[in-house]
Amino acid sequence: MNLVKICLILPVLLLSNIVFASEQISTQAIKKVIDLYYSGQSHVSLVDVKICGGIHKKGNKKNECTKELKSVKKDQVSYFWTMFFVPYNTKANVMVQFSHNGITRKIKNIQVAGSLRYRTHIPLKFKQAGNWNVKIMHDMGSDVKDIGSYKIVVQ
Repeated sequence: MNLVKICLILPVLLLSNIVFASEQISTQAIKKVIDLYYSGQSHVSLVDVKICGGIHKKGNKKNECTKELKSVKKDQVSYFWTMFFVPYNTKANVMVQFSHNGITRKIKNIQVAGSLRYRTHIPLKFKQAGNWNVKIMHDMGSDVKDIGSYKIVVQ
């Protein structure tokens, strides 16, 4: 009889631990994001950035990385993947600057529009090995604001 009780109770306990172990977001935090999105009083924000070996083209994972890379090889095709928070009814220009040894090698302009998760991916093929610095900037016309940076190791 005790074995039957254990068999019935154990799955419930395991599931409750999974539910409680997951990250809970407060309703205040959710409300703040929604208010920022619809108020128009926020700016473009860089949410996430990574180097990918490929990009999903279809399905639930469309526009997501197929595989995140820690480094890339010279002449290897990779993707500089970004996700932005762009307030509702906002269109903005984002500049992505790729530098090697302090020299700008490439600048890519990206037009972003209102979205909670506006994702982009820039195909890349690095010609020089070494450390690359990427600077992400919000071009506001009369001013440019740094919104993030990233380092890439090319072997």
